Amino acid sequence: MKLSALLPLLVPAAMATAQTVPADTSDTLHEVLVVGQGEAVPVSTVQRIPAAAVAQTDAASVAQLARLVPGASVTTNSRGETLVYLRASGERQLAVFLDGAPLNVPWDNRLDLGIVPAGIVQGLTVSKGPAALEYGANVSGGVVNLTTFAPQHRHIELGGTVGTEAYAKATAAYGQRFGRLAFTAAAGFVRTDGQSLAQGADAPYSQAADDLRTNTDLRLANVYLRGVFDATARTRFGLTLLHADAEKGVAPESQLDPASASPRYWRYPQMRTTMAILSGETTLGTADVRGAAWLQRFGQHIEQYANAAYEMANTLQEDDDRTVGARLTLRQPFGTGAIRIVGSAMQSDHDQRDRPVASGTPGDAPLMAYQQRTATVGATAEYAFSNRLRGEVGAGYDAVDFPETADKPARDAFAAPSFNAGLRFDAAPGGETWHIRASAGRKTRFPTMRELFGEALRRFLVNPDLNPEASWLVEAGAGWTGARWSAEVVPFATFTDGTIDQENVTVSGQRLRRRINLKGSRVLGVELNAAALLSPALTATAHLTAMDIRRLKDTDASPAHLTERPGAVGRFGLSYDAGQGPTGLVEAVYTGRAYSLGTGSDLVALARATVLNLRAGYRLPLPTHPEVFARVDNVFDAVTVPQLGLPGPGRTAQLGARLAF
Repeated sequence: MKLSALLPLLVPAAMATAQTVPADTSDTLHEVLVVGQGEAVPVSTVQRIPAAAVAQTDAASVAQLARLVPGASVTTNSRGETLVYLRASGERQLAVFLDGAPLNVPWDNRLDLGIVPAGIVQGLTVSKGPAALEYGANVSGGVVNLTTFAPQHRHIELGGTVGTEAYAKATAAYGQRFGRLAFTAAAGFVRTDGQSLAQGADAPYSQAADDLRTNTDLRLANVYLRGVFDATARTRFGLTLLHADAEKGVAPESQLDPASASPRYWRYPQMRTTMAILSGETTLGTADVRGAAWLQRFGQHIEQYANAAYEMANTLQEDDDRTVGARLTLRQPFGTGAIRIVGSAMQSDHDQRDRPVASGTPGDAPLMAYQQRTATVGATAEYAFSNRLRGEVGAGYDAVDFPETADKPARDAFAAPSFNAGLRFDAAPGGETWHIRASAGRKTRFPTMRELFGEALRRFLVNPDLNPEASWLVEAGAGWTGARWSAEVVPFATFTDGTIDQENVTVSGQRLRRRINLKGSRVLGVELNAAALLSPALTATAHLTAMDIRRLKDTDASPAHLTERPGAVGRFGLSYDAGQGPTGLVEAVYTGRAYSLGTGSDLVALARATVLNLRAGYRLPLPTHPEVFARVDNVFDAVTVPQLGLPGPGRTAQLGARLAF
């Protein structure tokens, strides 16, 4: 049996083992990169997470899919934002794309992935190492492309789940093709009273109950619409509309004594994001042309309270972000190679009011207006020296300026070049295939508007001297693929100058935080991926990423570690699915040692943790393919601490059903 026939059965990225599986030809507009006819696999790491793996997570949000990605760790910070780190990179170095447009909100170059619905996601494509120039600026930590449904015939899917902590989820999706037009509509709703608290979790302050984490309730509703029109065999247009509306609490920092420190007591009574994306592809002569334009509207209200009772807010922050952007890529083949030329531009406006609240009514406050403009131009040459050896080299230029800075001093524009280059050799001896590859590149991550100007309701001290951070990324890879197995080893290294971090400072007796540029940092690591088809219905997958993460010391007294970056992350999964009858999943997720900022400038070591998740289901042999399932996450109620004072969820249980026809 050939490997291509096994792919739909395999659980996450290991089956791709850093190789690009050909894009779904039903809708290539999902991808940012131009996939030309017969184009070879890339020279840097690109991994696909297939639909079968996504479905078995039963996830409510994209954040819960991260455990499928090799080298990924997830942290919910003190602002209540759920963020993903790839290979110990910073969360603002990671870009998340939906149907060719970035979801990141430019104000802070990130988005709480806990409010991005998993119900619209059919698969993920993850790019690591020296990311392609097509993705633009601020992607030194990697790129996640969310692949949505692309129907070739009528498809209806319904699902519902209930669980502990009054958890409830409902999803519905409809897809249909009408001649040249393919249409998809999806909607979802999730609610929960909060996050379970593991027995033994250390939460001495601001914790009201023994089993439910204080102030972690969530309500999330979303609607997704997409249409793709095939004008000709080589010309296609797509329109995407996404709206997500959330209300959520923020877990307080339980290591901080309110009598002597200032923990965050926050709620988000409103958090909304709306995306409109117009994408298209065509040919001009022999050149492939692809483009996307997008509008994003993001708004949130932050209520700040005096204590953990959350009875009456004393301050209200109102944020309104409006972003418009466009990207155009042209790929011109020549001989055994091609030239890719890319240009992108984006403008984002952030309006903010920090209102005092008295007697439950917000008072007047001035409007603070900020604006950022970002642009990228670049070109990449790819060339096949033979049918086994290919290489590419690219160069680009990224720039950002800040025309409006509200009540803060003006900042000069930032600009920096970017580079990438790589080689790949593929061979096919006997019944197996193998490849080796190597790539290197340089990318810059500019400070965000929030890092430069944000005070987070007077919790941060603005640093007028904050500068960009620049990273050199190097990786190699060697992979093997047999008829029923695959494996790859990927050594990598990242060297960053001017790493942006934060420190604690005291001003007039008040404890504040301030963004600073460190001397630098470096990450040395190796990523191991493997998968095997043990029988036609039984699949084993595993990935482990081990890293040595170091801060370059400014002084002898400086800490040696970066915060919230685990030194190892891994996953083992054993999946059973025969198409009908019983289904099952055994999953173990490991998180290694990390460090977090203490009450002073010291770093506190966080405990390692292994979490076991179990899922059992039964698929009935009926035309609607109904499946009923039960799952228990964190079976042994292990204590996980992604960030000091913010323990992760304890044991949870769910019952659900889904059907498709």
